[in-house]
Amino acid sequence: MEHQKPNKMQHLILVEGPSDKGAIQKITEKLNAKAKILLMEGNRPKKAIRLIRAELARKAYSKIIILKDLHKSTEKTIKEKISKIIKNINHKNIHGVIVKRSIESWLLAGMGIKNPENILDPEEHLDNILRRKGKIYIKSPITTKKLANNINLQQAIQNSKTLKQFTEIIKDP
Repeated sequence: MEHQKPNKMQHLILVEGPSDKGAIQKITEKLNAKAKILLMEGNRPKKAIRLIRAELARKAYSKIIILKDLHKSTEKTIKEKISKIIKNINHKNIHGVIVKRSIESWLLAGMGIKNPENILDPEEHLDNILRRKGKIYIKSPITTKKLANNINLQQAIQNSKTLKQFTEIIKDP
């Protein structure tokens, strides 16, 4: 079997929910990054650790990225959960990114909203924007993937510190 160069290999990305998965699929596509995106399902680090270990037993990945939404938790709590996962995974290139509030912040950033991570309820804000256009926001992977497809990714990166952090990890060899 021929070995691939690490930067040509696929990334493993863990997300919290199906809507996150839809948006991340489109964002990684736009970044020309190969990624396998898995759902953490639940907020327990032990589950995420088992999921990552099982996947690493099947395949090698160049990077592992754990995306955790802030929602109503404190940043300290989320950092502790990410740290626990990272400490229990034997991989040289593993990263955690705290998505400020939720993935909808990244979508808002791509729609030209400045500092969307300061919006307390990005889902409601996104719904309000869409209602003005005669649409409604239904949280689903299909919806977030469509919205992510239509955003200006460069603008989103400028408007969102956490999206910028995520894209830098993806692009970094």
